[in-house]
Amino acid sequence: MSAHWECRMRPPKAHRMAFCWQQTGNSDMGTAGSRDLDADAVAAGWRITEIRPGSPSASSDLIPFFDFIIGAGDVVFTNDEKDMFRVIQDHIGKPLDFRVWNSMTQSVRECSITPSTWSGDGVLGLVIKYDDLDFDSTPPSIHVLDIFPNSPSSKAGLQAFDDYLLGTPEVVFVGLEEFDDVILNAPPPIRIFVYNRRSCTIRTIDLAPDCKWGGPGSIGCDVACGILHRIPTETRPVRYVSNGKASSTYTPGNCV
Repeated sequence: MSAHWECRMRPPKAHRMAFCWQQTGNSDMGTAGSRDLDADAVAAGWRITEIRPGSPSASSDLIPFFDFIIGAGDVVFTNDEKDMFRVIQDHIGKPLDFRVWNSMTQSVRECSITPSTWSGDGVLGLVIKYDDLDFDSTPPSIHVLDIFPNSPSSKAGLQAFDDYLLGTPEVVFVGLEEFDDVILNAPPPIRIFVYNRRSCTIRTIDLAPDCKWGGPGSIGCDVACGILHRIPTETRPVRYVSNGKASSTYTPGNCV
């Protein structure tokens, strides 16, 4: 696999940013390990890395990888998933207004979802990962450069220079180390979330690395990351285009 490495520095650690919301009325969602949204700063949240097709969240406006769930109602979630699960379980069958931070727009919005049992795991159908919020830069990614004809990358439908690889449901591509590890060790085909800067959409591809495909590397494309290859800032809304397929593997403990 060929790669152009511009910078081996990880994105800067998130500074703390205060989100102040006016609390209206009383809430029964206060739990141990949670904090009032208007009382504390938030520097991390639960990054959404997959929305399971057919789940209660499938019809929402949530965006994988760009969206973080940071709270619900007047409660902010911490890294203690038990407290978050308790809030969600207390609202089975009832709409729950989640506070969602988007790393592309650097803004917070509300997203209402009704937790409920369905044919899959969890009651929301989301795969999540506790992570620092992406302050000061667009989301981490791997920039797709030249793609060789008839390569695994070409067959997967990647678009040269316009596509950015975000990660899998289990791994966020912070840099080439994470990307290399997935390409070398994950069983093919690998479900990867991809952002396209022209269409301003996130989609999934199935990439099958193959060292015997007939050209250089196992995926047949050049990739890069670093300050010169960040996702460009965008004023248009980002859309998630689901293909109706879920990944075959994910960590059950991170599915809500």
